[in-house]
Order: sequence, then structure tokens, then C-alpha cells
Amino acid sequence: MRYTPNQGRQVLGPSSRQLDPAERPPLELVPAELAALLTERDTIAERVSVADTARAHLADEQRDRDAERADADTAAAAARAGKPIPAPKAIPKLTSDRDKATRELDAHRAALAAVTIECEDAKTRAWFASEDPRPDLLAALLPKAEALAAELEVAVSAFAARDWLGGYGYDTTARVWPVAIDTDLRRQGLTVDNTNPFPARDLILGAVVQALTTEV
Repeated sequence: MRYTPNQGRQVLGPSSRQLDPAERPPLELVPAELAALLTERDTIAERVSVADTARAHLADEQRDRDAERADADTAAAAARAGKPIPAPKAIPKLTSDRDKATRELDAHRAALAAVTIECEDAKTRAWFASEDPRPDLLAALLPKAEALAAELEVAVSAFAARDWLGGYGYDTTARVWPVAIDTDLRRQGLTVDNTNPFPARDLILGAVVQALTTEV
């Protein structure tokens, strides 16, 4: 099967992370309805981020100290001038600002949740409405892969005699060890001594077929 970030398997159930810009195809490659919803979701997600930052800033305990100091300074200045001590303004304003920031963040989060559901629904509808292009792609690529494999076999046969002159065994087949291609296999203890070489043709054709297969 072809590698995908979820190991070739479909994600069952909602996965909003797949809707994020870094996890999805370019918008021009998805249906217009879904592209419009994704664009709206990006905008709302940015608003959520801004609102969350604003709320966190106001929630900082330093804002309490700043407000208390501002009210105290105002009261002290009034007392020095012989004027009535005014009611605190900075602390009530901070409380009001915090409430407003929380309401705004909650509203943006609710909007994000709503548009996310719409994106998921549109994504599902688009998937069911689309046609699988892989059969046609496979039909077009396999002859090219066959031709490449044949050319490789001719090339190997051409220099097999020279290898023999250099002391190697005479073999005109194009075979390779998987560990020579995927060196990560060596971490599993596989080497050229405990594995068998594969025909290059099988690897080439197999790669084409598997690259167009996402099912387990």
C-alpha cells in the first residue's frame, strides 16, 4: 500500500486536523464548495487564535496588579488635591474586558466548530461524488514501468560479461537486495547475507502498483 501519514488507512470519524492548511491539498485541487468552506474556516481559526491570545493577556495576574496600581494612583492623586476619592475604574474595566474577551473567544470557537462540521460534511460528499482515477493511472503507468524494467534488464546483461572479467559471477539477471534500496531495513537485522535478492522488474512494477494503492 502507498504510504500516507495515517499509515495508508482512512481516518474513521472527524479529524479536524486534516482540514488545516498544512495537512490538506492545495485549495485548487478540491471542489469549489469545500474550498470556500476551508477558506472560511482558515479565517475563523485565525480569529480564534487572536481572541485566545487577547484573553490570555487579560487573564495574566499582572493585569490585576496594573489595575490596582492605577486605581490607587488615581485615589492618591485625588486625596492630595483635596478632592473626593473616586470609585475604582481600572479594576471594573479589567473585569468587563475579561468577560468580553471570554465571550468573544467562546463565540469564535463555536463558529469554528460549526464550520468544521460543514467542512467535514462537504469533504465526505466530495469523496463519494468523485471517481477513482487510479485504474486509468495504473493502466497508463504500467507499460512505462514494463519498458523501464526491460531496459534495465538489457543494461545489466550488457555489462554482466565485464563483471565476470573482474571476478564476479556471471549473471545477466537484474536482481537487487531490498536492503540496498531501503537501508532502514538494516535496523531490523536484515542484510544481504540473510535475505534474497529480488528481481528489479518486480520491485519496479510492485512500486507502481503499491503507490496507487492506499487500502491495507
